[in-house]
Amino acid sequence: MQTYASGQSPRQGRTSRISTPLYRTTYSNGTPFLDGNPISSAKDIIKKRTLRVIIEGCTHDFSTYTESCGHGTETVLTDGIDDLEKIKNHINTWCSQ
Repeated sequence: MQTYASGQSPRQGRTSRISTPLYRTTYSNGTPFLDGNPISSAKDIIKKRTLRVIIEGCTHDFSTYTESCGHGTETVLTDGIDDLEKIKNHINTWCSQ
């Protein structure tokens, strides 16, 4: 997600506004969860909003919703691996707002 926020190569880190990843996606020994929830996450520090992306292996139903949470609002995008371009477009839109 950092790529979309700053135009830099993908990596963990922070731009002036967006911190990624927000959610930890590994066990304490470093092994990844591998369940696809979330596959990626970010927090807009200034606007107090988060983005969580979930990739489901066998779905083709894109869904998105936004809800209030303890640290502002959270937008969740869910779709299948075959629709990555659609997900990328939504990430770009979220980062540019």
